[in-house]
Amino acid sequence: MNSENRNTQNSQNTRSLQAGLPNAAALRGTLAQRQTELEAEINRKRAEVRRDRIGFDSSTSTDGGDGAQLDAIGSVHHAEIERDMAELRDISAALARVDTGEYGICADCGEQIVAARLAIWPTAKRCTPCQRRLERGRFSTSSI
Repeated sequence: MNSENRNTQNSQNTRSLQAGLPNAAALRGTLAQRQTELEAEINRKRAEVRRDRIGFDSSTSTDGGDGAQLDAIGSVHHAEIERDMAELRDISAALARVDTGEYGICADCGEQIVAARLAIWPTAKRCTPCQRRLERGRFSTSSI
């Protein structure tokens, strides 16, 4: 498909998609609320890691496992923070797609993402078939 036909198709998809999606203001409100929740959670986890590190004094610890346990807890918090940061990036990208009129259009094939999928996963950037293809490729065991 040439770029002119694809642009026309995307324009038609965007117009026809409007009816099945939440209005932009409602979507922005939902995403902004989640963004605020994530930012608070990230700040809370970072404060916990700092507090735990400051509160731990290896010279007074009676058990060498205390430091290892603290490291394990810190690793979990860091993984949770990374997951939350990735979700924040997804929210920003979804808001950008709303601004450009591309929200609800699959980034891979250009087809509409069904409203039910977007209701469950408002930051989805791919339709279900394209997401499945991506995951199958990512989690393929053929290289083992």
